[in-house]
Amino acid sequence: MKIVSATCYRFSSIASVVALLVFAAPACMAQKTPLFGQAEHHYENGDVYNGDWVNHIREGTGTYTWATGEVYTGHWQNNHPNGQGEKRWLDGQTYQGEWLNGKMNGKGVLHYANGAVYKGDMVNDVRSGSGVYTFTDGNVYQGQFSNNKFNGSGVMTFPSGSVYKGDWVDDKKEGMGVFTWANGKVYSGAWKNDKPAPAGK
Repeated sequence: MKIVSATCYRFSSIASVVALLVFAAPACMAQKTPLFGQAEHHYENGDVYNGDWVNHIREGTGTYTWATGEVYTGHWQNNHPNGQGEKRWLDGQTYQGEWLNGKMNGKGVLHYANGAVYKGDMVNDVRSGSGVYTFTDGNVYQGQFSNNKFNGSGVMTFPSGSVYKGDWVDDKKEGMGVFTWANGKVYSGAWKNDKPAPAGK
């Protein structure tokens, strides 16, 4: 991406203008990014970055606003979000947490546009590792994630008071688990495709 150059020189006299045109203008025109310090620059595609620069690279802290309306504010390294930062999407989704090489990596909190909330581990922009997912209807899952889905061991708590504790595969109860209903009824055993699968059935 190219950055629209800011003014490179201030003129104090006619002579300085002439000198600039003859000797310095080519170098100034070639300078497209700030060398060091804090500055705001506008990209040709409409994006805007306002923050720290080191050797023509976004480095330090700053805010990047995409032409689409998305906004990231936080730490930067080698032109990418790295460290702690927050991103806001146009639909209302937000993420606050750790970043690596421009992607959500590490611990963070995702507030989805529909009101659901995820708090836990992220790997390359997807839910992966341990975390807690709270649904808009009050269901809460706490456990292992892989590829944005419940995978591994986890506990689902329902507003009714029912609880499932056991194995999950791609968001479904699969493997061994215990479901305790709010009325005290308990099923402990195998599960298949989100349903109890007693031996021999």
